Amino acid sequence: GKAKRVNPSMADDSISQDRAARRAVSPQVRLDSRFGFVVSKKTARRAHDRNRIKRRLREICRTGILARIRPDAPVDALLVARSNAVDADFARLAADVETLGRQAGLF
Repeated sequence: GKAKRVNPSMADDSISQDRAARRAVSPQVRLDSRFGFVVSKKTARRAHDRNRIKRRLREICRTGILARIRPDAPVDALLVARSNAVDADFARLAADVETLGRQAGLF
């Protein structure tokens, strides 16, 4: 089949509408801050394990870190999971991310 073309002006508009909607729902979320997550195959062989770790880290950052970041400076952070993250429960991951956030001076 033929590839569907997207009007660039419409794509930009939908992105700005999405950002405006997120601000309206949750004004304390810093949209300027970004988090990246790396879980290598060496860390977790199975894709669903890698995805589970990334989902957990994303949720921890969304609920626990973004709302507490210092408002004067946006943050770009890259979290690299280690092999013990596969067996760690949510509370342990949250505690580790909290410790890293404090060490990095995010809040």
